[in-house]
Amino acid sequence: MELVRKTGWALVWVALPLVLLVTPALAEKRKVIVDQDARGPASTDMQSILMFLQSPDVEVLGITLVAGDQFIKEQTLRTLRLVEIARRTDVPVVPGAEQPLINSREESELWEAMYGELAFKGAWTPRLYHAPDVVPELKEGYPTTKALDEHAANFIIRMVRKYPHEVTLWAGGPLTNIALAVRLDPELPSLAKELVLMGAGFNVGKGGIQRINGRREFNWWFDPEAVRIVMSAPWKKITITPVDISVKTRLSDDMRAEIAQADTPVARYHARFARTSYMWDEISVAAFLDPTIITEQKALLVNIDIDHGAGYGQTIFIEPRGRFFNPNADPDDPETFFVEREVKAPGWFWKPAIVQFDLDVEKFYRMYIDLMSRPPMPQTDARGPTGGTEERPATTSKKVEDRGSKRKVFIDQDTNSPTGTDTQSILALLQAPDVEVVGITITSGDGWAKAGTRTVLRMLELIGRDDVPVAQGAQFPLINSPEETALWEATYGEFSYKGIWMERIYHDPDEVPPSPIGEPTKKAIPQHGANFLIETLRKHPGEVTVWAGGPLTTLALAIRLDPEVPKLARELVLMGAGFNVDEGGNHRINGRREFNWWFDPEAARIVMSAPWKKVTITPVDISVKTRLTEEIKAEVAKSDSPVAQYLAKNWGRFGFYMWDEIAAIAFLDPSIITDQQELYVNVDINHGAGYGQTIFVEKEVKVPTWFWKPATVQWDLDTERFYRMFIDLMSRHPNKP
Repeated sequence: MELVRKTGWALVWVALPLVLLVTPALAEKRKVIVDQDARGPASTDMQSILMFLQSPDVEVLGITLVAGDQFIKEQTLRTLRLVEIARRTDVPVVPGAEQPLINSREESELWEAMYGELAFKGAWTPRLYHAPDVVPELKEGYPTTKALDEHAANFIIRMVRKYPHEVTLWAGGPLTNIALAVRLDPELPSLAKELVLMGAGFNVGKGGIQRINGRREFNWWFDPEAVRIVMSAPWKKITITPVDISVKTRLSDDMRAEIAQADTPVARYHARFARTSYMWDEISVAAFLDPTIITEQKALLVNIDIDHGAGYGQTIFIEPRGRFFNPNADPDDPETFFVEREVKAPGWFWKPAIVQFDLDVEKFYRMYIDLMSRPPMPQTDARGPTGGTEERPATTSKKVEDRGSKRKVFIDQDTNSPTGTDTQSILALLQAPDVEVVGITITSGDGWAKAGTRTVLRMLELIGRDDVPVAQGAQFPLINSPEETALWEATYGEFSYKGIWMERIYHDPDEVPPSPIGEPTKKAIPQHGANFLIETLRKHPGEVTVWAGGPLTTLALAIRLDPEVPKLARELVLMGAGFNVDEGGNHRINGRREFNWWFDPEAARIVMSAPWKKVTITPVDISVKTRLTEEIKAEVAKSDSPVAQYLAKNWGRFGFYMWDEIAAIAFLDPSIITDQQELYVNVDINHGAGYGQTIFVEKEVKVPTWFWKPATVQWDLDTERFYRMFIDLMSRHPNKP
């Protein structure tokens, strides 16, 4: 067997003899979460799940489901039925992401029109397609158990935190659930034991989803942005079973017949529904259970192409060592012309993974037959007909008193300092007599979410409004990063403003510098902001305005955790985007690259493509028509109200545009807006010169509605009236009960 070559990139574990990696028979069971796009009945997906359920060496903490080969609703019922047949209803089944982060059926059809037909598109394949909510007849029968009432991403986080450094995440489908979990909890990769997955393609001419292109493998192609998030994360160990090794196996009729002889519930299910096919996911499971079946593997640096062109969804990789020209070569000795050395690759992007390329086929077949032929494993914790009801942490958000007919508003903001446009927009909404702020989430942008959450908690205490619950939201954008930004600037030009990535204000994301207003005595609610938003909207369906003044990462995560979010909200009001303005953007004089949308373009794409009932945008175009002046400060300082005195004490420099304040006050009183227009609006997410720029179409143009959604864009305002309203709101005393 060829051992992995030791390199500066390779980790110590890859050099160990494989025999040391085999789990001893008497060792404690290995904890595994099985994340799968469980197409049923049978199939490589279901058969891989059964291998885990039938193994005596594994404790399956849960089966999490992700859209891919089938849609979630159908998968859930088929998987619940599977665990019943296997007599393993002690294992919870947890539904997850109902769609990829960015990719869609419509996007795939546009891609095919330009680059060629895809042979397999999972649930989007025309011959297999049905609406996501439709469940065809279940030939295997209908389950009597129920799925766990929790999103798969939250379940993954909860289990990994419950058993730190013990849980293997095994993924046999698209990586959407795991990507969401990583963005909800950035510490997840360091807390997991390892990541094992079936996906990607390297040097194979078959097995992919486009003709003979094996590098466009289905699991990775279905959600490339999720793969980028997962493969760029700092896992302790990554093992990949690619197309290259999968196509060396076949589930044959002879194997099916031999398994059928066992006449167990699993064997009967297998005999009835299993079909001849490559054994993609089954190899990945078998190699995890017994690594000695792998006879060849390499350490490679692996990621994925997410540019929305011909290469979208293809595996990209680098050998950790290569041949390079030797500048000190002897001209008379050709053997000295090249030298072998480590490839220098940026560690923020390229992470090492062990990629399996060959196996002992007969040993694998024997192992598979044995697992499928075994009698049912004893249940470890029978949970009855609920399919798993392990207690979850209760939400401890503080209930806001009922304020009658007040308009309910949920604020999502990227507060950086005790004052400034972010904080002042929050104060405007808090001070409005006809508004009930039902919650605040803080997302990274102008400041890091952790530090910003602390600032807002303290501010609320100082102004006497600590009744409003606050949750920390997204710590990082979905894809964008300071390193990506540096590469963009090197190619296209310098940004004038980059928020928390500005060198002069940068600090570590987990660092919370000393606050000039002191430390809060209360803590944020123990919930991610995306989950808090979902909970709030479901508590008050159709009543809550979602108001966003920063990057849209937390909102995007909420939508992907619960696709009903846009329909549950009353409306979306946001400050962002730029249209026909030559100033106010964050790239020289380009106002179309507005900071909030540029900081996380993929999040803006998710949010702006969603079916909100109403979207109102306060763009750069209107923001630059206002300034926070010394005269405004003097007027506010005349009041002895808590907010006025808070601002007077903490205000620093003046002259800034009043970006977010306009969005807040125009929501409170739309009559301050003197010119607005309905447009179709979205954002450019191609990783080129236009990355992060606003794109828009006039309403009169016929457009595909799956992509373009209408938004009301504000162009002009009654400036004096706006200033007067701002001064009045900041000067008001709080309402008396």
